[in-house]
Amino acid sequence: NRGNNLTGISRDHMVSVKYGFDNGVDPAIIAHPANCKLMQHSHNSSKCDTCSITLGELLHRIEEWNIKY
Repeated sequence: NRGNNLTGISRDHMVSVKYGFDNGVDPAIIAHPANCKLMQHSHNSSKCDTCSITLGELLHRIEEWNIKY
């Protein structure tokens, strides 16, 4: 999304990119598909750089993802 999808859907990083950068998290972890969900763009933009899950929860989701896929 480049800001022109105001009423549509966008991809949300549940552990934010900013959090990952600020805390030295490997970019591959932040970019992993297990860290993404679809949500309304207006909700995603209002959440800014907050995280909806912890890093520990994300690592667990990645383990489950890798077993399944």
